[in-house]
Order: sequence, then C-alpha cells, then structure tokens
Amino acid sequence: MRLPTQRATDLSGRLTGPLTTRLATGLSERLSERLSERLSERLSERRRRPLVAGLGLGTVAFGAAPVLAPRLFARLFGMAAPDHATISLMRSLGVRDAVLGMGLWSAASHGGTYAPWLLARLLTDGGDTVAVGLAVARGARHPRFLALGGLALGAALCDATLYLAARRVRRG
Repeated sequence: MRLPTQRATDLSGRLTGPLTTRLATGLSERLSERLSERLSERLSERRRRPLVAGLGLGTVAFGAAPVLAPRLFARLFGMAAPDHATISLMRSLGVRDAVLGMGLWSAASHGGTYAPWLLARLLTDGGDTVAVGLAVARGARHPRFLALGGLALGAALCDATLYLAARRVRRG
C-alpha cells in the first residue's frame, strides 16, 4: 500500500499515477493563468486591439506573397525553383494565411472576439516552425530558409503572448 505522498514510478523511472498527473496539470494551469494575468495587466484591451488588427493585416500581406508570386517567394527564402505541385501547395498555404489574417483583422477592428483567431494562428505558425525544423534536421541550411523558420517561431511566440492576454480578458 502506498501513501498519497509516495511517488510511483514506471519502468523508465518517470513519475506516474493520478496524484502526479493532478499535480502537473494544476501547476501548468496555475503558470498559464499567472502569465495570462500579467500579460493582461501590461497589454490593456485598448492597446491590444490595434496590435492584433495590425498583425492580421501583416498576415494578409505575408499570405498574399506566395499566392501572387510563388517563385519569387521561394527564391526570397532560399528555396529551389518550385515545380507545379509545389507552387500549388505554396498558394494553398498563402491562402490559409491570408484568410487567418482577414479574420484576425476583422474581429479586432470590429469589436469581435479575436482570441480564437489568435489560437488558430498560433497553431499554424507552430506547425510551420515544426515543418522548418524537420527540414533543417534533414539538411536544409540555407540562411534565408533558416530566417523563415525564425520568422515562424517569432510569430508563434507573438501569437501565444497575445492569445494568453486575450484569453484572460475573456475569462475576467
């Protein structure tokens, strides 16, 4: 029989059990809540809305580039000349970004709820960061391609910051 204060471990030595899971979940929720609270205090809704609207317009512009000029976009970020299938994929991703940007801009500019748009952007920018990371792991090292990965990571961090602040306002 184990006491609630004892730690159970699995075969690999990691902590397991319902108590450990509850502690980890509770700690994660408290940290997220504290960060969200601090961000809300520093970025008031009045200051945040124009930032979010601007982020939306920037996302529209970034998404329009591969839609309108996929070969130039590829060259700008150090990629080889794309074939027709790759051009189609690039245009699809550009449309994705443009639509997210329009939704984000519209919600922020017209008094709507923009937190879900920020979350969608966070998830797509995070996915883009992972995709670039996987390409780098397979040998892609062009400095401009690495810059694209840095841009995606920076965007994801910006999205996360604004999302946490917006989420706090929604709850509060």
